[in-house]
Amino acid sequence: MSNKAFEKCKKEIIETINSTKDFDIDDVLDLVDNFDLSTEELDAIFDIIRNPDSDLESVTPEKSELQQLYEKYNVTLHRKKRIYKVNLNIRDFALFNSTPYLLTYHDFVSHHHSWGNLLLDFVNYLEYNNPQKLEYLLSFNTDWSKQEIFSDRKKTNHKKLLNGLYLNCNHTALHACWLLQDIIRLYDVDMNDVNLYIHRGNDCEPKELIEKIQNEVKQNFRKFLIDTHNKSEINAQKIISNIDTAMNPKLKELSSTYTNFFMFDDYVMLYNYSIRFESKIDENLRIPQKNKIIFKRYLSYLKEFYKLNGY
Repeated sequence: MSNKAFEKCKKEIIETINSTKDFDIDDVLDLVDNFDLSTEELDAIFDIIRNPDSDLESVTPEKSELQQLYEKYNVTLHRKKRIYKVNLNIRDFALFNSTPYLLTYHDFVSHHHSWGNLLLDFVNYLEYNNPQKLEYLLSFNTDWSKQEIFSDRKKTNHKKLLNGLYLNCNHTALHACWLLQDIIRLYDVDMNDVNLYIHRGNDCEPKELIEKIQNEVKQNFRKFLIDTHNKSEINAQKIISNIDTAMNPKLKELSSTYTNFFMFDDYVMLYNYSIRFESKIDENLRIPQKNKIIFKRYLSYLKEFYKLNGY
């Protein structure tokens, strides 16, 4: 929920209503259009407009079940992509089938999706703002690996830093996170000032969150099929069931990250996987041509749906 946007919108509406006895409702509605608000927030705003004499400051939108689950599992929506904030104060990370998505520290922002490039980017930033003696860096080692972290010579899987040294980037996701923590301490940075976000594969997301997202997406997709393509309720449900039973298992063979057509959080990724999916079924001689045509029609519905909903 965009709390800051809601609070700002609410404040401006209250000021508008209080500034004149006979406020213009069109002006208020135009003001609302300037904010990206959720359905619950819009309902709360309209309550204010409908009841200007009520205790305006007490109006607070209720959080949906999905929003509560996002908070429970530390999920942030970047556009509509689900990213999970990592607790860097612990060593016990659950990183299977996950990729780095975003690393921030004060004015530093890195969107690298590989651990090696993310670490390289961060060390270069720290070195630029707080350069350390080369001897100090070369003597640095960890308690979880016998390999050199910094080297003055080019080695396999080492990437060159701006200070001329080379950083060992050959690490698993777990060791990359450990190294990130060690580097934060090496440069005497407050761990709480660094924010790491990862993107998880569908099968690695919390089960109750997966179920809630799928149910909401299916409900919205069913409504889309009925409203946009004039499908009956029975036909729309049949399409959803066919995608579930016939298409999702084939998608799972293509990807370990996106394993369900109702769990995509990125239109570009859906588009790319739809191309791969079509290629896969075209190569499969055991799939009847009639089924291939149906699958491709369902893919066109899915792409249209996700695009219309701003993914």
